[in-house]
Amino acid sequence: MLVNRTIASQAIRPIASQLLERNAIVGPSTLRANFLTFVVALILCSFGIGERLFDVRLTPERVLAALIIASLPLLLALSSERLRLNSSFGMLVAWMMIGLFTSVFAQVPELALKNWLNVTLAVSFFSFAFFGKLHKIAVNPNRAIRLLGTLLGTLGLAIASLRFADVIPASSILSELIVEEIDYFRVRMLSLEPNLYGTIMMVFSILSISEWRRDRLSASLYVVASHAGLLVAFSRGPVLGYCVGIAALYLLWSRREKRLGRYLFAMVILSLIYLMGSEVSFESILDLSYFMRSDTITTRLVLFDLAFDDIATSPWFGNGIFSFSFMHPTAPNLVGTFEAEGTGWLSSLPFAVLYDTGLFGLGVLGLFFFQIFSRALDAIQISIESYPASAGIRCAVAWFASGLAIMTSSLSTTSHSLGFFWLICGIISTIPFALTRLVKQLRLVEQPQ
Repeated sequence: MLVNRTIASQAIRPIASQLLERNAIVGPSTLRANFLTFVVALILCSFGIGERLFDVRLTPERVLAALIIASLPLLLALSSERLRLNSSFGMLVAWMMIGLFTSVFAQVPELALKNWLNVTLAVSFFSFAFFGKLHKIAVNPNRAIRLLGTLLGTLGLAIASLRFADVIPASSILSELIVEEIDYFRVRMLSLEPNLYGTIMMVFSILSISEWRRDRLSASLYVVASHAGLLVAFSRGPVLGYCVGIAALYLLWSRREKRLGRYLFAMVILSLIYLMGSEVSFESILDLSYFMRSDTITTRLVLFDLAFDDIATSPWFGNGIFSFSFMHPTAPNLVGTFEAEGTGWLSSLPFAVLYDTGLFGLGVLGLFFFQIFSRALDAIQISIESYPASAGIRCAVAWFASGLAIMTSSLSTTSHSLGFFWLICGIISTIPFALTRLVKQLRLVEQPQ
């Protein structure tokens, strides 16, 4: 009996190894699922498109969020999974309630409440990650995401090349995808600003590395295009976030694959060289003006100085969601941008949260982020010890690294007002559940019959 079991184990081991590498246990997505994933991801990357209706800016993302909130009861009724919202969601709800409270008593409550509603629509994508069964994406390299990352990166590089060749007319639609500065330009694509486009391409770049294989042309194109999109955004925050994400990939995964470790090390070195390059033109890549550029740093310091007095006045509960713009309507003029009044914002997630919801809100949201990332990290470390070759676990590591990267990038952006930020947080929250199921399936495959 023991001999038969040993023979069966040896016979099934090559099959199990092949399944581990190809992640065939999870299985490929259907064409319909890939199409829906592509559409939703494209909408979340197109928050720069919108029209005003009754003094409300409607974007595809907000329309989709409203539909998600309206359909949540149906999603709950149809869900056959045991995946449910955990205590981290309670912390997120508590932060939203603090934001609602401070917005009601804000200096201009009607504007603060409107901003709170916009943030609520964005936060709804966190719950969508649970009820939309996106835990499957957390452990399954997705073709739709790969296609979108390749497309956005390729188009970004093409537009930057056309602009560099000075063949884009000022009245062209393509000119709307570029932000022109005094002596340089930056690509923003369908985002509100280049920093956010860079953040999106940063996530795609990290995910692409986890799928890279020399014998797969589509994966190689994904890597090249996504990194090209990150570069043409000419944004320091996403590049620094990328370095953090690459470091996480190395510490959690690539130490087991020395060849990939050398590749990641080279990418970090190139990223640091890029940070010391210039965003003025491709010809002056070694000009230190990019790294030493002080205009955006000075802008942030001026705005932060204005905000400190308001924080000191209301340190515990803050001043209302995104209230800085209407408490200091002339702030853009003070820093020389001369944008419309009431359009200034604090370009830093922790500082903006402190200003909007006070120390209580910052503490609650900080605990929320700590909990979802620590739980995901624990699940990854346990799983990777048993199945280091699993493509599903490697995908989960990439999502975790992307989350760390986006948190780093958010130190210089306010991406928490957008759906893609919360959707990634939601996917990271599903990693423990997804890995638990994956490991059980892997063990069943390896178990002798």
